[in-house]
Amino acid sequence: MIGRKEFVEKYPSFGKDIEVYTNDGVDLGKISYFDDTFVTVSKDTSLPGVRFRYDDIRNIIDHNMTLKLSEIDLTILNKKQYRVEEVNRTEQVSPLGERGATKKSAFLSRYPDIKEGIDVYSKDDIDLGKIVAMDEDFITIRKGLFFPKDFKFRYDDVKDVQGNKLIMNYSESELADWKDVNYKGYNEAQRSWEEIPLWENGVLNRNEFERKYPNIGIGDKVYTKDNFDLGSIAAMDNDHINLSKGTYFPREFRFRYDDVMEAFDHKIVLKYDLNELSAWKEETYSGWTKLIITPDKEVKIERKDQDKRKAA
Repeated sequence: MIGRKEFVEKYPSFGKDIEVYTNDGVDLGKISYFDDTFVTVSKDTSLPGVRFRYDDIRNIIDHNMTLKLSEIDLTILNKKQYRVEEVNRTEQVSPLGERGATKKSAFLSRYPDIKEGIDVYSKDDIDLGKIVAMDEDFITIRKGLFFPKDFKFRYDDVKDVQGNKLIMNYSESELADWKDVNYKGYNEAQRSWEEIPLWENGVLNRNEFERKYPNIGIGDKVYTKDNFDLGSIAAMDNDHINLSKGTYFPREFRFRYDDVMEAFDHKIVLKYDLNELSAWKEETYSGWTKLIITPDKEVKIERKDQDKRKAA
């Protein structure tokens, strides 16, 4: 089954400004929401949308999407397979906190002049404030002019760039809830905005980890939860496991024992997918300044010595 990542690689223009048509020419409206599995369209965002999978899309030409399905096909699918109650996902809490498909490098290749200090506007021309930061997944607007807190949005949420003016794909009314400092969207989005605190000590230490997973040691492979190879274990101290640089990370990378979801057959699976760790692929990512590794303090144990200790 095709997911959002594969689809965007094929159609990089994919976004909320796309007009959607059935294979028999019925205009369904613009995309109102999309996640890793489904796309939702609606002519009126106050009403339930029509949902379909990326596999159901035939093509995108000149910002017009054509589906493989007819209007009748969609009606049947949304009543049965996709279930109407699942389609009714509110847009009040926008998915602004979720990491999007477009990353900073891809965005800047298209809009190289966008940087800190540029003004951001809603699609109905309301000044939202200036860009204060740009990281791998989000653009941050400085608090004060429209938002009561620093506000982050995805590169996928950009509708257009006009000179030194960035246009978001949201109107003032769609963003109105975010003007309230107590709006619940801030709490929900913050979970994704915050960096994964890999540099902090976790609750689980090495001894407890080895009692749970006695066969894991130096040289074993580490994978994301979506089965991407991150490299091999280079060192283990009381609080962290270190990975050798090169396979995925540009520097030696460390994570907490708490970050392990499961381990088996000389293989560790982390709690994170590749998208959640993508920022660490950039050598200039701010997280590296906190993830300080001091080799002289690490306790490295070769496989043969480790096995002898376990057998004793």
